[in-house]
Amino acid sequence: MESYFVRNLGMHRVYNSAFMNMLKREENAKYRKILKDTLAYNPEILKRHVNFMNNPDEATAVEQFDKGDKYFGVATLLVTLPGLPMFGHGQIEGYREKYGMEYRRAYWDESPDGGFVSHHEQQVFPLLRIRHLFSGVEHFSFYDFTTTHGVDENVYAYSNGPAGGKALVVYNNAAHRTAGRLHQAAPKAAPEQEGMAHPMPPLCQELGLDPALGEFCRFRNLQGLEYLQQVDQLNHGFELCLDGYEHQVFHGFRLFSDTDGCWQKLYQSLQGRAVDNLDRELLRMLHQPLWHAFSKLMEPGRLHVLVGGVTASPQPQPIRALVLELSEELYTFAASLCLPENLLNEDVTSPTRLPDLFTTLPDWLSALSKAKMPEKLLAELWCGARTKSGLGVSLLNWLLLHNLGKMLELSDDTHCLKYLRQFGLDYAWQEIATSAEQERDVFLATLLMQTSVLSPHPATNESAFATLCNDPDNAGLLGINS
Repeated sequence: MESYFVRNLGMHRVYNSAFMNMLKREENAKYRKILKDTLAYNPEILKRHVNFMNNPDEATAVEQFDKGDKYFGVATLLVTLPGLPMFGHGQIEGYREKYGMEYRRAYWDESPDGGFVSHHEQQVFPLLRIRHLFSGVEHFSFYDFTTTHGVDENVYAYSNGPAGGKALVVYNNAAHRTAGRLHQAAPKAAPEQEGMAHPMPPLCQELGLDPALGEFCRFRNLQGLEYLQQVDQLNHGFELCLDGYEHQVFHGFRLFSDTDGCWQKLYQSLQGRAVDNLDRELLRMLHQPLWHAFSKLMEPGRLHVLVGGVTASPQPQPIRALVLELSEELYTFAASLCLPENLLNEDVTSPTRLPDLFTTLPDWLSALSKAKMPEKLLAELWCGARTKSGLGVSLLNWLLLHNLGKMLELSDDTHCLKYLRQFGLDYAWQEIATSAEQERDVFLATLLMQTSVLSPHPATNESAFATLCNDPDNAGLLGINS
C-alpha cells in the first residue's frame, strides 16, 4: 500500500505502517518480501518511507515492543533503513501513556526512564550521528541469512554506505537463536530502469573486501569490539550466530597483509572471538613473558604497602626486604628488555640503588611536612589526607620507570614510555589497575613521564597547562568537563 501511494499517487513521503505492524507481529517473511520487491522495482521508493514504531493513533512504542532487546533491535532498523525515521512523543523517555491531538495534557504521572534513555544514548544515538550512511539507496544491499535449513526469514541484514565507509546491519526479529551466513544480495533495479532488477554482487564485494588488497580484515561492532577475519573466508560468506532479538552493526572494515604470520597466529588463537583491541591482543601474544614480568613489577597492592611503610624511620625489616625485592625485579626486567630480540643494547646500566633512595625518603618527607607551603604540600600529596588518598603510589610508579629508563640508557622519561609501548606494556600496566584509585595512579604516573621534558612545563606555563587539559585522554581523569 505504501509503495502504491508513492508510485501511483506521487506522494513525496508516506507513513510506513507496515514497518511497525509487521515487525511487532514478527511477520518477517512478509516484510522482507516488501523490501526485496521494492528493491527489485524501484529502490528510490524506500527513501520516501517514514518509518515509525508508534504514532498518535497507536499504542506507545514500549507498549508494543516493550523495553528489551526486541525494542532496540527494531529501533536499530528504524534508524538504519533508507527513508526517514520518526520517533513518537515520549518514546525515548519510555512513556506508556497514549497521546494524540485530542489530548490537551498528560493524565498519567510519568517520569523518564533513565536506564532506557541511557540505552538509547549507547545504541541508537551513535547510529543517528552517522545517519548519512544509511539514508540513501545507491549503496543499499539486502541479504538472505542462509542456515542449514534454508533462508531464515526472521533475520534482516543489509549493508549501506559509500566505498571506504560501509556498514553492515543484522537483526534477528525472533525469540529463538539462529546461526548461518550472509553472502548473496537480493536483486536490485538500477536508477532510471524501474522494474528491471539486476543481480547484485555478493556481500564481500559490496563491502569492498578485495583479497588482492590484504589477506585479513578487521572491523568493529557498535559497542567497539574488534573482529579479525580472513578475507578468503569472507568470500564464502559472513558467518554469524544471533541470539533471540540480537542485533549487530559492523563498521570500519579495513584490509591488511600479514607479512610475518603473526596475525595468522592471533586469528587462530581468537577463534572468531571479539576483543576490545586487536593491536593489544597481538602485542600480548608476542610479548607475554614481558607482560607478566612488568605486571608483577608494577603490582598496585605491593606498591601500596610500600608507600605506607617506607615513611617510618627506621624502616621495618619487611619493608626493607620488599624494597630489595623490588630493586632486584627492576634489574631483571631491564635485562630482559635488553635481549637482542627486543631491539636494545645488551648492557644494563646500574642506576641509583633503590634501597638507598628509599632509605633517605623518610627524612625528606619529615622535613617537608614541617616546612611551609608549597613544600609542605608535597608531603601531604605523598601521605594523603583524611578526605583524600595520597599520591605515593603514583610517585612510586614514576620512580620505578624513571630508574628503568636510566638503566636502559634512554635519554628521558618520554623515550622510556615510548620504548615500553613497543611491547604493549602500557596496556599491561592499565590492565592491572582494578579500581578507580589504581587507574588514577597509572594515569598520573604516565602524565609525569610524558611531561617531564616539556618546555615550558605545564606546571609553570598557562598555555602548556591548557594544552594538557584539552587532550581528551587527560580531561576525564583530571575531572574536566567539556
